[in-house]
Amino acid sequence: MINSLVKLLSKIKFVKYSVGGILSYILNISVTFLLTNIFSLYYLYSYLIAYSIVLIFNFIFAMKIIFSVKGKTVNRFFRFIIFI
Repeated sequence: MINSLVKLLSKIKFVKYSVGGILSYILNISVTFLLTNIFSLYYLYSYLIAYSIVLIFNFIFAMKIIFSVKGKTVNRFFRFIIFI
């Protein structure tokens, strides 16, 4: 009984993680396209900005949606940035 519950929870986290990855990819491509083609920004600068936005999105998505962590978000974010 407990073993099947653990397997179910693992599958749910994997699905959440996969959705986060897909959303990150879409966000990255969209922001890069928007900055490069609409605002005529150099593509490497566009990608750098998009990557920074996706990095923040991934952190928030992982903390709030995937792992449901509460409290000390700012402290965790700074540690996350330092270790990247």
